[in-house]
Amino acid sequence: MVSLNSQIVDSMAPHHNVNRIQFGILSPDEIRRMSVTNPPIEYADLFEEGKAKIQGLMDPRQGPPDQYSKCHTCTGSYIECPGHFGHIECQYLFLCRVN
Repeated sequence: MVSLNSQIVDSMAPHHNVNRIQFGILSPDEIRRMSVTNPPIEYADLFEEGKAKIQGLMDPRQGPPDQYSKCHTCTGSYIECPGHFGHIECQYLFLCRVN
């Protein structure tokens, strides 16, 4: 376990070799299903009245914004919460090549 005031300590869990890793791209629907920010992030603001802004870039549903807060998704502390995926809805952009 790592705390803010200590050095990183190796895990005592058994080590295993990784034989294969596969990467892929998530579809827009998969991203929306996995996201904890529904409605999505819409504001560039980080804070509002001294607190992390809901639907802002530091939305507290993605994890605690500071060491004194709790996560709005898992109620974990700054140390306990692994962080959660959010998403931003973007408009489609079509690039056309003109010769």
